[in-house]
Amino acid sequence: MLRGPSAADRSNRGAACDSVRRAAWPIGDAAVDRRVAGGVRCPMDAARRVRRYKDARAFLARAGSWLLEREVEHTLLLGVTHRLARSRRPGAAPTYLAVIEGGGGLEGCALRTPPWPLLVTEAPAEALSALVEDVGRAYPELPAVMGPKRTSAAFARRWAEAHELRATVGVEERLLRLDRWLPPAHPAPGRVREAAAADRDGLVAWLEEFAREADIMLPDAAATADRLLEEGAVVLWEHAGRPRSMAAIGGESPHTARIGYVYTPPAERGRGYATACVAGLSERLLRRGVEAVVLFTDLANPTSNALYARLGYRPVEDSTLWRFGPSRARGDARISHST
Repeated sequence: MLRGPSAADRSNRGAACDSVRRAAWPIGDAAVDRRVAGGVRCPMDAARRVRRYKDARAFLARAGSWLLEREVEHTLLLGVTHRLARSRRPGAAPTYLAVIEGGGGLEGCALRTPPWPLLVTEAPAEALSALVEDVGRAYPELPAVMGPKRTSAAFARRWAEAHELRATVGVEERLLRLDRWLPPAHPAPGRVREAAAADRDGLVAWLEEFAREADIMLPDAAATADRLLEEGAVVLWEHAGRPRSMAAIGGESPHTARIGYVYTPPAERGRGYATACVAGLSERLLRRGVEAVVLFTDLANPTSNALYARLGYRPVEDSTLWRFGPSRARGDARISHST
């Protein structure tokens, strides 16, 4: 049976990995040294503006310290901006990177890489009107917004009103974190292994099925599979010489890693393969020196929620994806919890 790392092992590995993480993050040693626990907010006054950035490195130089004060909660935005900062491939549509500044400092951030939804961090409700106005200048249309429950709802309401649209809840998710690896009580037969080039076709098919079942956007499953393979970011649970389940590293920040793309084909479900696959990847990440492994789970899926709880994952915060569509009548902008 696999055994989790001791506290001393993790401390030593974490120290050894810090220099690597600093080199990979263009936000300065002082920012990277902020730990996962969280920070303190200062009171803000009413003077606000939205400042936009064309370059991810410039955005991180301004917002990195603020984002790292709540590194776990900002895992998705940090992971995306880190990838943008490293990427040499320009996107087909303009990326939106912005901060909301108040009289006392930074109040929130927003990011969009078309065609995906807008991502927003926590922000005062009264600051969102300025963000709605600025996003509207960047994009005449917006398919969806995702962020912490209250902030995303407030943004969705304002966007729907400003553009005479209807906002509806698409997905309600919960962010979970794992600090200490727990082996499955009844491990499935098989082993975890890194996916290889020979697995590509299977990965593409599974990614397409995952996106369809989860009702998420994944415009190019083949490109996603190629990227995950190139980064060594996807693992498979293999039994009797056949892959049975997959999980991948969806993004990383200086002290955290986010797991995503957890999928098991219907014919292989109910046998503990997904639990074993997530457990195996979680263990690898913690042994590597990551302080917290995080993931998002669909609140409407009790099976996955129970799976992660058994592995020791605990709740951090809830987030909501709001979708925008035509209102039933002109001037009938409204917000709805129907899906």
